[in-house]
Amino acid sequence: MAAKTLSSPNGRYAPILQALHWATAILVLSQYVFIFCVSNLLSFEFANILLACHRNAGLLILLLVPTRIVVGVFPSVKELEAGAGRKQP
Repeated sequence: MAAKTLSSPNGRYAPILQALHWATAILVLSQYVFIFCVSNLLSFEFANILLACHRNAGLLILLLVPTRIVVGVFPSVKELEAGAGRKQP
C-alpha cells in the first residue's frame, strides 16, 4: 500500500511521487528516442508507428505532469490532521 504522507521521516518522497517522477522521466527520454529514430528511418510504415507512439507518450506526459503537481502540492489528510493540533506562531 502506498504511503499516506508525501514525505517520510527520513526525508524521502512518498512512493507515489517517486513513481510519477520516474514515469515522467522515462517518457521524456523516450520522446527523444522516438524523434531520433523517426528521422533516421527509411520505412514509412514503421515511421508512422513511431509517430503514433510519440504522440501517445506526449499525451501521457501532458496528463502525468499536472497529476504530479496536484499530488505534490496538496497535503494528505493524515498530514492535515497531524498539523491541526499544533499552534501557529
